[in-house]
Parts: sequence; structure tokens; C-alpha cells
Amino acid sequence: ASLQVYSPECAVKRFSKLIEYTLSNFGEIPYGQVIIGQIRVPNKELLCSIEGESYINNNDRNTRVILLVKRGECKFTEKVINAQNLGADLIIIYDDKPGDIPSVIMKNDGHGHLAEIPSLFISNKDGNNLKTISSDCKDYPVVKIKFDISQAENSKVILWLDANNVLFS
Repeated sequence: ASLQVYSPECAVKRFSKLIEYTLSNFGEIPYGQVIIGQIRVPNKELLCSIEGESYINNNDRNTRVILLVKRGECKFTEKVINAQNLGADLIIIYDDKPGDIPSVIMKNDGHGHLAEIPSLFISNKDGNNLKTISSDCKDYPVVKIKFDISQAENSKVILWLDANNVLFS
């Protein structure tokens, strides 16, 4: 799995390598697919409420809209559902604590079944860099996200049978 800054050139120069991320364990993850989309930052960086936010009117299905929000103050599922209700195609949540490596797993709090969009978690450093690019570059930064499926060459299966549990007719 990889997240790569794709364009504009001023954004690509700042990210010479892929951005590490972790996936949530809720929402619809498009395994085996690639999403290319524009990074946008909402008015409220925490997105714990959609009051005062503008609905994303994206008529161009070739360009996906990805919201970049900061971790904190509310649950991950709440942020994801709020982004979904605004019309985002994906949400990236960045850590509110300093660091280079995303070390948080976004887990389902019981409301994850309401989430229909994928959600990623990245480090504070990468999140802040993407956020400043959003304000520094003339165009929205575009990222390419691959949802790879890792496959093993061989699978090992062990079956346990108990002869006492077999029913005879």
C-alpha cells in the first residue's frame, strides 16, 4: 500500500518518497484499486462537526476529493462519517502528536458500519506538510493511493476433526 504525491510540481518536490499510512478497520476499503484525488482541508481542521462546512460539489468523477483532517476531540468514525456527509471520496486523518511514523490503528467504535468511504491515518509530519502544500501551491495537491493486496505464494491450512461429533443417519 502506498500514498504518493502526484501533482502539482511544487508538491511533488516536497515529497520525494511515499507516505506511510495505516488503514482503518471500518468503511469500504477498495483493495486492489487505485484512487487519485485532490487534497482539500476543511474549515475546521478536526471535522468533529459539519456545521459551517461547505458541501463538496464534485461533478467530475475522474477527480476524487480527499479531505485532510487532524486527529483529536472526537472519534475516528465521527470524522469519517462527517467527511462522507460532506461528499468526500476518502479521508486522511493525520496525528495530532509529533512523529514521523503513523502508529495508530483506527478502530471501529460501533458506528463504523455507517462509514462507506475509506479512511487512512498518517503521521503528524506528513499531515502538516500536506496541509501547508494545500495553502502554498496554486492548485490542490493530488495524491495517488494504492490499496494493494498482499498475497502469499502458499497457504497452510490445518483441519481438526473430532470423530465424536460426526452424525450418522
